[in-house]
Amino acid sequence: MVTKLFVAMMTKPFQSCRGENAVDKFMEKMLDAVKYCRNTISSKFNKPLKMTKIDEENFTQAHECHICNKKYDEKDHCHVTGKYRSSAHEACNLNFQLTGKNRFYSILNNQRNSDDEYKHANRVWKGFRLKNMGEYHHLYLTSDILLLADVFENFRKKCLEVARYLTSPGLSWDSMLKMTDIQLELMTDINMFQFVGTDSLTYEIETKDVYEDLWKSKDIFDNSDYPKDSKFYNKTNKKVIGKLKDEAGGQLIAEFVGLRSKMYSYI
Repeated sequence: MVTKLFVAMMTKPFQSCRGENAVDKFMEKMLDAVKYCRNTISSKFNKPLKMTKIDEENFTQAHECHICNKKYDEKDHCHVTGKYRSSAHEACNLNFQLTGKNRFYSILNNQRNSDDEYKHANRVWKGFRLKNMGEYHHLYLTSDILLLADVFENFRKKCLEVARYLTSPGLSWDSMLKMTDIQLELMTDINMFQFVGTDSLTYEIETKDVYEDLWKSKDIFDNSDYPKDSKFYNKTNKKVIGKLKDEAGGQLIAEFVGLRSKMYSYI
């Protein structure tokens, strides 16, 4: 609880930046964060040792370092609260090893680690001869990246050449075709090919008033972006999933330039 409260007190609020100088701002904030962390460490991580009578008795009766289980020569304490932890070597204190099970808490599922998870962590710690949590974290990241790379390469060999896809929708589309083994009709019309998208359609319509025609099927449209003084304004289907929407918001398009799906502009 003390650690969670301390983190909440020291954590700075989220910040964001857009524009031409975003990278410069990012570097400035990173340097500010370094200074902030250094100041926090020097001002908050300097609490002297605090021992109760029970702590004094436990230390007097202790014969081993609570970290390496060898003969001790120091008192280990939390530098944030000053609370006495147990007897420990100076080197073990500086490179504090894997802590007790009760000190691990998952904020993802709001519960402490199980016995099996803690035993696994200890096996990893001893098997790789780790000295501190920094090395444990580095090992985790290294293993995670190598496993992901292995999965990625196997997928490329056995399924699809993932690295050649520019977007996830394109990969999903080809994955669907591979899994279902469906043979699609070959497109010979270049205009049709360039405007095949996942959520957009382009039509050429000849009519007296297209908005009047669309209004007849207003139940399938979301016209909440139309000007409120427009007779076609309707907020009934606002943000309703599955409804069609006029991207121009009721404004007439004078010019349109389209290269392919998702690559167009209009005035």
